[in-house]
Amino acid sequence: AETSKLVQALHSPNVRGQWGQFQLRQVVEMTGMLPYCDFIEQATADTEDGIKRPDLIIKLPGGKRLVVDAKTPLTAYLESLEANDPKTKKALLKEHANQVRKHLNDLSKKSYYADFLPLTPEFVFMFIPKESFFLAALEEDSTLIEDGVKQHVILASPITLIAMLLTIAHVWDQEKLAEEAQKIADLGSKLYDAIGVLIDDHFHGLGNALINAVKHYNGVIGSLEGNILPKVRQFPQLGIAVKKEISSLEAIDESKGSIRSLKAPEFIERPPSGQREKDN
Repeated sequence: AETSKLVQALHSPNVRGQWGQFQLRQVVEMTGMLPYCDFIEQATADTEDGIKRPDLIIKLPGGKRLVVDAKTPLTAYLESLEANDPKTKKALLKEHANQVRKHLNDLSKKSYYADFLPLTPEFVFMFIPKESFFLAALEEDSTLIEDGVKQHVILASPITLIAMLLTIAHVWDQEKLAEEAQKIADLGSKLYDAIGVLIDDHFHGLGNALINAVKHYNGVIGSLEGNILPKVRQFPQLGIAVKKEISSLEAIDESKGSIRSLKAPEFIERPPSGQREKDN
């Protein structure tokens, strides 16, 4: 009863078109390719050869596209399901194969790859939304697939389209891995250079500044001990009251307080920044 309802519904061109789109979307969702597919539901190009409206555009790495058409005529096949006479059924199935071939020829003339999307490979997928529709046409005309290839049209049932989309999904996964690996390599290179700049321009400068600070500190202490403090210490001897004697200052031992230098060969023998950019 459900099959009979479906057959009756599919006699309507609008319903048939929506059902074909639904089958196509299910295949795309099943293979995880939904993020890489555009469903075209309205006319997009009106040419001298008529309206060109692909049902699906599949995105490929490198900016290329694949076109899928899902408008295969099914009228004769649906009528064959309701035919009781074997001869009538046979004639309708033959007509179904003829309709598929005619649509194949029409798709070939549209040349989606030449006029609609310049980046598409030189063929278009002709999607037949049910395996039985596909096999029935091949049983009556076994040369359909071969002739379709010659005319740059690939006949695809749900199973063959699933296999093709799974392959493309794998290619996208590899593309993502390659992009991420390149990003990691670029980030590592930038991080290495940033560390070099931090050491060359900042740590070395900070170390030199600390060394100079120690030298200046010891110089100030020497001046205090040699010239100023001996004079200041005479004030108590002259009767000036003081609360506390001035304590002695000690110089910093530069040998003990020296700045530790980096020993890593990457920084001891770092090439000039211009040479690093040339190497990169």
